[in-house]
Amino acid sequence: MNKNINKFAFLEAKTQDLVALKNELNELSRLTTQESACVEFMFYQYDTKPDKFILKEKFVHQEGYRVHLAAHYTQSFFAKDLVSVKEVIVVDELGGVS
Repeated sequence: MNKNINKFAFLEAKTQDLVALKNELNELSRLTTQESACVEFMFYQYDTKPDKFILKEKFVHQEGYRVHLAAHYTQSFFAKDLVSVKEVIVVDELGGVS
């Protein structure tokens, strides 16, 4: 049985151009959510610290996550070096009623 991959990544902008950064994050999100293994891929911006972001990502299995990391648009985003990853937390779903 495949296990969902659930992660939260805490990011900090390396650029002062937050408008351009948000455009890049939105484009990465748009492309990633088209992947068949992607369930959720959403960026959130802190209200009080606009240079900080949280990425919530969910993939149906590890192979799908590896495919995402290897995708040309993901590699292109990383190559631009726009953010630093401060922490990544892997979580398990508790289930239950939402």
